[in-house]
Amino acid sequence: MKNVISKEYLNFLNEIKTRIVTARIQAIRSVNKKLIKLYWDIGKTIVERQNKYNWGDNIVEALARDLREAFPESLGFSERNVWNMRRFYEEYKDKQFLQQLVAEIPWGHNLLIMEKVTDVKEREYYIRSSRDFGWSRNVLLNQIKAGAYALSLKQKIHNFPILAFVSTLLTQIGKRRKNNMTDALVSKVRLFCNVLR
Repeated sequence: MKNVISKEYLNFLNEIKTRIVTARIQAIRSVNKKLIKLYWDIGKTIVERQNKYNWGDNIVEALARDLREAFPESLGFSERNVWNMRRFYEEYKDKQFLQQLVAEIPWGHNLLIMEKVTDVKEREYYIRSSRDFGWSRNVLLNQIKAGAYALSLKQKIHNFPILAFVSTLLTQIGKRRKNNMTDALVSKVRLFCNVLR
């Protein structure tokens, strides 16, 4: 038996590794969506019960304490985080178009955006960008600090020549596609160009 690894085998191995990574990412996204929905529902229920029974703020502290006692292995039920769940619901309950988007980014990203950004369009930009470009929380924070949203508005006026060049480049790359990595790169560049439009 030969110990030489063939090109076909390396391609096969890379294909399997890509599938594994993709499946892991999809699983994480699925869990994240369910977690965000749970936090939304908890926040909604708190607001509804406070209104229905005239409960004050103490209910949030009591709920957080009792949830930590019931689920000691879970880190998501601190008093601060339960307050964040309530705030999360209050912030987005009247913004249908953002409700679906917020489930597509991690909880920490949502908290950061709620803390640092007040304008609805700007929030939408950072939520979409975090989702589309896979920004980490640190990258998101740096983008907010750098005023990426304001810059994107200015660049939209002047980016037609860039888009034309990138479109031509993508067409040429598309004709020469060799593997999944090229497809993924082309996909990301297209997403980026759509953001610029």
